Amino acid sequence: MCEELAALQSLKGTTTGEDIFDKVCQTMQQLDLDWAKLASITTDGAPSMVGASRGLIGRMNREMEERGLTAPLQVHCLIHQQALCCKVLKWDSVMKVVVSCINFIRANGLKHSQFQQFLSELESAYGDVLY
Repeated sequence: MCEELAALQSLKGTTTGEDIFDKVCQTMQQLDLDWAKLASITTDGAPSMVGASRGLIGRMNREMEERGLTAPLQVHCLIHQQALCCKVLKWDSVMKVVVSCINFIRANGLKHSQFQQFLSELESAYGDVLY
């Protein structure tokens, strides 16, 4: 399996589900992509993305139905999945500590650079802490 970024489109003005869908359609047409090969859509859960009627997912499902194709699998992005899991599993006490530590490291330039140096000395797979 190979994964690539097909295109990057700018949205000027509004970012409604209709605007996003129009850009997706435009990109599919420009790159001559086959709608039948669309397997899944990953979103962040925003209403403009997941709305059943006016969101991107709803518009994509209607488009696929009009073409006689199976609706693509809907996937919630990994970062937001982690946040949702923590809420469901009642890990708020753990997440509060983790978020507090990350904010402490990132809040001060010296602490942040010292932390990056520490990760470098450990030959860590990651060179920095993400928000």
